[in-house]
Amino acid sequence: VNAANEKMEYWESGQNPIGADTATHIDKGSWMVEMTIPYKGLGIKPPKPGDKWRISLCRHRPEGKDFNSELIVWAPLQRGFKDIANFGTLIFK
Repeated sequence: VNAANEKMEYWESGQNPIGADTATHIDKGSWMVEMTIPYKGLGIKPPKPGDKWRISLCRHRPEGKDFNSELIVWAPLQRGFKDIANFGTLIFK
């Protein structure tokens, strides 16, 4: 999702959640995205209180045809976006 709320297809087949809704807000010098992804779109049941998921939040900012121009992640990933051992933990309440 970019600042104009345009959604890009993820480049790995089968990784786009069905039914995701997004909204963006642009401020001077920054922008924000809000996203809801239905559990059904992920093909899973809703979590229960206390359940823990390993997650990573990533930002990919391509410039032209260069897909490696700017890649930012929330967790300190050392081996790329699929470095599951270093994902953060999301705890449901």
